[in-house]
Amino acid sequence: MLHPEAFSASVAAMTLRTAPILFAILMVFPMLSMAKPTAADARNLTILADDALMLPLAELSRSYATQSGTPLTVIRASGDPAQQIEQGYEAHILLSADPTLIERLAQRGLIDVFGTKAFASTQLALVAPTRMQSSLEVVKRISFAATLYKMNDLPVYTNDPSTPGGLRAQALVEGRSFSHDLAQRMQVMPNLEAVLSKLRTQDGFALMLASNAITEPDMMIVSLLPESTSEPVRYDAVVLASESMENARAFTKFLQSSTAQEILSTYGFQKPSTAKP
Repeated sequence: MLHPEAFSASVAAMTLRTAPILFAILMVFPMLSMAKPTAADARNLTILADDALMLPLAELSRSYATQSGTPLTVIRASGDPAQQIEQGYEAHILLSADPTLIERLAQRGLIDVFGTKAFASTQLALVAPTRMQSSLEVVKRISFAATLYKMNDLPVYTNDPSTPGGLRAQALVEGRSFSHDLAQRMQVMPNLEAVLSKLRTQDGFALMLASNAITEPDMMIVSLLPESTSEPVRYDAVVLASESMENARAFTKFLQSSTAQEILSTYGFQKPSTAKP
């Protein structure tokens, strides 16, 4: 498990690295294009990925293409990926935190059931604006419940419960010693941008995924909620049924390598403790 200080140390580096990475998305790989890829090059791999993975995938794709010589096209998954794949959209790998989607694809015989591997996870984090750093030094060394008690005059913002982070935050308002206090102070925002906007205009906390917080240079991770308090979000790499399954399996294996894990860690992800073999 990564320590909150490791995340904080990564934030400054993120501000310098994000621009060239986004440039690489546009100039090095044909990413984010919704045009259906051709089958001209059998080695080319097309990846459908959750939005939360797009930034690290730019760097991961560049590293893997350099290492293997395999061109990669990364497309943000949207709408109903299962329906798109079933209707013949040519993709070779799905990277998703949605177990229901993966099960649907398995039931329709659209995936390699032995080629699904957990490769990353991210935890719910208590986040605050960096301008509050001096007043929060003491709470960095105490538990989440103790922090709520000590800073009992500040609101706690969360994302919509339909999102992985919002769902996990909402689950904390029942069955915990701090649930009543949290429920009284929690304010649900319509999206992540609204949560960040609140923190930028007034003091307060947010419960969001560490991978969302670490890319914001004006935000700091006060603490990571332990797995016993909040289940991490786990991302699976799924090999889709195609003529390129062998090449796809090679990429999923790369995602579990030390090189890939180091890249993922700089974006607030870690190797899942319950990774499948």
